[in-house]
Amino acid sequence: MNSKNKLTIGIAAVAVVLVGIYSGVAIHYGQRYLPHTTVLGVKISGQTQSEANQTLKKRFSSLKYQIKDGKKTVATTSGTKLGIRRSFTKTLSTLAKQQNQWAWLGHALGLSGSSAKVDPVINTKQLHAYTKALTTKVNAKRKASKDANMSFNKSGLQVTKEVYGNQLDVDKLNQTIVSAIRDDQQTVQVNQTYIKPAVTTKSDKFIQAKTKLQQLAKESGKVTVENHSENITKSDLYQWLGYNNGEITVDETGVKKTSSRLWVTSTIRTARNGRSTPPNVVRSKFRVVRTVGQFSKTLPLKTSSAALRRAKTSPSRPLRLVLATTLMGLISVIRT
Repeated sequence: MNSKNKLTIGIAAVAVVLVGIYSGVAIHYGQRYLPHTTVLGVKISGQTQSEANQTLKKRFSSLKYQIKDGKKTVATTSGTKLGIRRSFTKTLSTLAKQQNQWAWLGHALGLSGSSAKVDPVINTKQLHAYTKALTTKVNAKRKASKDANMSFNKSGLQVTKEVYGNQLDVDKLNQTIVSAIRDDQQTVQVNQTYIKPAVTTKSDKFIQAKTKLQQLAKESGKVTVENHSENITKSDLYQWLGYNNGEITVDETGVKKTSSRLWVTSTIRTARNGRSTPPNVVRSKFRVVRTVGQFSKTLPLKTSSAALRRAKTSPSRPLRLVLATTLMGLISVIRT
């Protein structure tokens, strides 16, 4: 046998060996996942479907989620407590069908690979129960946000700016956790879930209310009891007017102080005139003159017999009701 024949036989033998090895490896991967195969970032190369299923279950059953505020850990929990469940069977079956066992070399050399995702099934009720319990616990030690506010003092209308706190909003936290889970993230940042002030000094509604209050504080009015008149002062308006929950309000206590003062003044003047009975405010001879810009209107007080009886023990009550009603009417005029 010459050297040429020997070389040919040698090459053929090597080829047979290589084909045998290649085929043997291909047969091996016939029931196993090829190199560089992952599911949700977990390597399952060389594993059967059953083995891969167990690997993934074990990995995700022990998976921990960290809820953090910047670098500080707020809570650490498991997917089970969050109500997260994943089924890998369908995904693994589909992945196995897509792979070609004879292409194992390309996978082994890193020229190709396979990966798959498994969408989680989230028990929304269980997740909400967790986030509600967590926010209740942590918010007790966190700073609450406060809406912008305004009120009158002796100097006029004073504005209190809004306060930004760091208490967590349960619904926003819910959404953030769901987004992190669907993106296969194990860290949830809560700094975007803070409860923010609903009203700020830059809110259109706040600015409009501020303008209206400033207008109201400039209005004038007069109360006439029989032949005696009393002006509604700026100080009276400061006691009456307020702002709460985004709305202009009338403070009943402030109105009561004014009505009591007017009642006492009128009673003293009546006594000085030699009369022994209270002024006829309780007999429907009360009127309020309201001025809005150049518009004036007289509002008579109409009292029922029941109101008259109540007036004997609380004589300023009808007056207080009319003053409050008058001011609310004034607010309506300003708003139109």
